[in-house]
Amino acid sequence: MNKKDYLHNLLALCTDKQKKVFTRMYPDGPKNNQVSHAIRQVENTLKNLNATNENLKTAKEEGAENAAKLQADIRSLEIKLHTSELQRKAADNLANRLKNPIATENNSVQERLNLLDALVAGGVDNWEWYEEAINNYQLS
Repeated sequence: MNKKDYLHNLLALCTDKQKKVFTRMYPDGPKNNQVSHAIRQVENTLKNLNATNENLKTAKEEGAENAAKLQADIRSLEIKLHTSELQRKAADNLANRLKNPIATENNSVQERLNLLDALVAGGVDNWEWYEEAINNYQLS
C-alpha cells in the first residue's frame, strides 16, 4: 500500500468535519512532497479523536456509576424518611396518651368513667348523700 492509499484509508476514519478541514488545507489533494506531512496531521487528528472518545466513554461510565450511587442514596434516604415518619407517629401516639393519663383501652374502665361523667352531668353533686359518699371515698 502506498502513502496516498494509506492517507485515503485514514481519511475514511475521520468525521465529516475533519474531512472538510483537510479539504480546505489541501483543496486539490496533497502534493507528493506533502503526503507524509498530511498523514501525520490525519494520524494526530485521529489520535485526538480517539482520546476524546475514550474520555467521553470514561465520563459516561463514571456518570452511570454516580447515577447508580445517587439512586442508592435516594432509596436509603427514603427508607430513613419512612422510618422517621413511623417513629414520629409512634411518638405522637405516646404524647396523646400522656396528655390524658386516664385514657385507656380497657372497656370496663372506660364504661365506669363514662358512668361517672353521666352522674356528674346529671347533678350527682346536688344529691343529699353526696358529701357522705365523698367522705367515705376519701377515708378508704
